[in-house]
Amino acid sequence: MVQVGGLHVSPGSVNILSDSLLTLPAIVSIAAGGGLLLIIVILVLIAYKRKSRENDLTLKRLQMQMDNLESRVALECKEGG
Repeated sequence: MVQVGGLHVSPGSVNILSDSLLTLPAIVSIAAGGGLLLIIVILVLIAYKRKSRENDLTLKRLQMQMDNLESRVALECKEGG
């Protein structure tokens, strides 16, 4: 007991618990959720890359068709003029 200004104060006891804040099922659930999220992100990136590649090929094909059309028009103009 400690006396402080006429008061008798008894310091209490301090209990320190070493229990983990997260249980094993919680840790497993968080890890599984994180893994699932990672897989979804990877799938979205793969789909985006594939679609981007398809669009690039379509653009190249259309540019080639435009070049061919311009060449034919230029040839027609030379022959007609």
